[in-house]
Amino acid sequence: MLSYLSAFSIVAAILLILGISLVIFEMFIPGFGAPGICGIVLIGAGILIQAKSIEEALLLLLVVVAILGIALFIILCTAGKGRFPMKRLVLDDSIHPESSDLQFFVGKTGTALTPLRPAGTADFDGVRLDVMSEGSFIEANTPIRVLRTEGTHIIVRRID
Repeated sequence: MLSYLSAFSIVAAILLILGISLVIFEMFIPGFGAPGICGIVLIGAGILIQAKSIEEALLLLLVVVAILGIALFIILCTAGKGRFPMKRLVLDDSIHPESSDLQFFVGKTGTALTPLRPAGTADFDGVRLDVMSEGSFIEANTPIRVLRTEGTHIIVRRID
């Protein structure tokens, strides 16, 4: 069997397998980094060593792309079902307070820290919140009062 496979074929196969493995590993990592680049280089080297013509190189490239496409499809299908640990890529906790918690601020007075056109930041007794004016422009350092909450939005009005 070794006579059928030349030393170049074995080296090319190893390079292709390592390259495909690195690119598949890269699919689990956010961004594009060293494993993906090394994988692409190894795939290219394996194709250059093995291919005797441009047609053969294109055919090998097509096979590699098909393998990577199938791998990506499997990864995406199983990631949604929780078979792979992709949970670290998604925030578990909401960064927005619950709308019921915001009801506490209705009627409170504070100061606009930034200009509200119509959105900005305000301070309510040492608590900084993102707020929206009722529609008019409010300058920074203006006293304001919370009128109501709409979902996670806090609607304020200037105190005259």
